[in-house]
Amino acid sequence: MKKITVYILISMVAILLFAETPYQTANAVGVMLSYRVTDDGMNLDCQVIAGTTGWVAVGFNPSNAMQDANIIIGYHANEMTMIRDDWGTSPSAHTSDVGLGGTDDIISYTSFEEDGNTELHFLIPLDSGDTRDQAMTIGSAYPIILARGQTVLIVLPDSMQLPGLHQSLL
Repeated sequence: MKKITVYILISMVAILLFAETPYQTANAVGVMLSYRVTDDGMNLDCQVIAGTTGWVAVGFNPSNAMQDANIIIGYHANEMTMIRDDWGTSPSAHTSDVGLGGTDDIISYTSFEEDGNTELHFLIPLDSGDTRDQAMTIGSAYPIILARGQTVLIVLPDSMQLPGLHQSLL
């Protein structure tokens, strides 16, 4: 099977100024990110939708391609959500925050797959306190990376899961 991966750098997506804001969107090459700051002003509520039955990802505030980005990557398979909080370790690689000694800071998540599209919803803190996440400030702008791929990870028993990989039954 041919692996298809799309990486898109969208420069300077502004984090909203006020709580209770409607979703803002960024679109690029079949990937759409909708995001808003939650009512309490503490978290970022995100929805990533892409034309794939594989994985979707968003990376916040990279310094060079994936380098230094707080990356949330996940997919939907067999009525389950698989999601992981990663850190961009180089311009072309990323690893689980937990595997690097950081913390998993995904507050909540869910996913759907329908008509060839994968949709991943997640909530993360604007400032997790994790050294592998960069704090985001309301009113500031940050570059983001949107990505998608056709392949999915093999679902392993809990004892064999990769560090920080969540799985939930819907």
